[in-house]
Amino acid sequence: MPPYIPPLLLPLSLPPSTYCQSYFILLASGCLALQLLPALQDVLLNYGPRNSSPAAKPAPREPETADNTRDALLRPLVVLLRRTGLLTRVPHAWFSHFYLALLVFQIFWAAQYLTGGRVLSAIAGMEMESGKGEGGGMSLGQVVLAWGMLTAQAARRLYECWFVMRPSASQMLGLHWVLSVLVYLAMSVSVWIEGSAAILGVTSAEEGNTISPLRTAVAAGIFIVASAQQHRAHKHLASLRKYTLPYDGLFRYIVCAHYTCECLIYVALAGAAAPRGHLLNRTLLSGLFFVAANLGATAKNTKVWYVEKFGAERVQRWRMIPFLF
Repeated sequence: MPPYIPPLLLPLSLPPSTYCQSYFILLASGCLALQLLPALQDVLLNYGPRNSSPAAKPAPREPETADNTRDALLRPLVVLLRRTGLLTRVPHAWFSHFYLALLVFQIFWAAQYLTGGRVLSAIAGMEMESGKGEGGGMSLGQVVLAWGMLTAQAARRLYECWFVMRPSASQMLGLHWVLSVLVYLAMSVSVWIEGSAAILGVTSAEEGNTISPLRTAVAAGIFIVASAQQHRAHKHLASLRKYTLPYDGLFRYIVCAHYTCECLIYVALAGAAAPRGHLLNRTLLSGLFFVAANLGATAKNTKVWYVEKFGAERVQRWRMIPFLF
């Protein structure tokens, strides 16, 4: 009979993979909820050219509607967020910090595994104690593959931030910066947490090092193509004059083609790290859900801005997902 755990302490007894999944789902749900709350959406999601900067110019008086009433009720919350400093803006150039942090996390976990570090062992042990790491988990080969893919993604994006993308005067919320660093911390754990048994050596050598050749080929192929296309997209964006409509490659069909590639990269990761008997890795699938919700919200606003600036006839493209969105 399992030991009794007081309800208040139950969240502290959850396996690490559940913490990661919950964080991703919570943030994704928040992104989707903001689509129903224009007042908060404008403050929390829009930046750069999409930021309407309501403080800079007074909004025209609009007729009373249910949406306006709801926004009016939320304004005190916006004021509270501002007064607590959660809406402090930081340079958008700090975006590179996310990939630098991810690269540091990846190196840290690799060092922990190679040296038998206590942090990795403790987290993997917690996953095993919960019963989620027993049987049907990732093989050690999958852990290495997924770790390598995410590390390559972090290194490439950091290179692009430093040497490809143009310096920008845009800003983002300090709250975004904090939440995003935590996202990449959770992502760095997610690529190996479902392989805890293999990491701790609980599985047999044969079972713990097996990788499906077909799964590996498909996942690696998607990852390589999506990474190459995203790099091409970022180079194209960097070559354009400020706030110009992109037109190269996938941009001819998709407003935010670089976001499409980002989603495909995480699809590849979820496939490469899928435990035995599963099509996708559940923890990384939760991460993909967040990535799609977050980037989808931005893609929606980007298309609206493009239509306002360039006209609907020039922006007859999918926002992010062809034939769907």
